[in-house]
Amino acid sequence: MDNHHLLFPRHTEKLASWSFNGVFGRNFARLINLQMWCFGCDIRRPEGNLLIEYGFTRERPCETTCGSSRYAKDTKSGMSLSIWGFGLVLTDESSALYLRRFTRVPRVLFGRFDTARIHKPHAMSKFQEPTSRSEIDQGRRLLYALREEVISYEQHVCDQASALFKTQRLVTAPKVAAYLRGWEPKDAWLNL
Repeated sequence: MDNHHLLFPRHTEKLASWSFNGVFGRNFARLINLQMWCFGCDIRRPEGNLLIEYGFTRERPCETTCGSSRYAKDTKSGMSLSIWGFGLVLTDESSALYLRRFTRVPRVLFGRFDTARIHKPHAMSKFQEPTSRSEIDQGRRLLYALREEVISYEQHVCDQASALFKTQRLVTAPKVAAYLRGWEPKDAWLNL
C-alpha cells in the first residue's frame, strides 16, 4: 500500500524528534496494541504456538510469582527480543528499547539490560524517553531494528497460518487494538 501517510503522517519528522503525537502517535499506539493482541492469538493458536515455532523460548514466572510469561529470541543481528503480555523489549550490547502496551512512546535504557526473570511491567521503570540527539538516534536505530524483527516474524505468520486464522486475529481484536481496515500488522510495520 502506498498511502503510509494515512498511518504515519510526517513519519520522518516524528521519528527524528521522537515526537509520537497526533495521528502518528495514535496510530503507533494502535499498531503496538494490535501487535500485542496478535502475539497473544499466535500463542493460543489451536494448531500450535507460532512464537515457539518461530524460535522463541518461553519462560514462565515461578509458581510463587504472578506475572506474564516471557518469550525470548536472539535475532540474526545479534540483538535479543523479549515479549510479554504487557510489552516488548529489544536489547543490544549497549542499550534497550521498550514498547509498552497501551502507550504510544517507546522508551529507552542505555547500558546493558537483562530481561531474564522479568515478568511484571514495574521492572521496566528505568526506561525513559530519549532527550539528547545521540539518545534519540540510538532509540531510532533500535526502533528500526525492532521493526525489521516484527516484519520478519509477521512474514512467518503469513507463511504458516491459515487465511482464516490471520483474519480472525484481526477481526477479534478489542477496540484498543482496532486498526485501520485493510492493514495487516506486517503492512503497517513496513510503512512505519
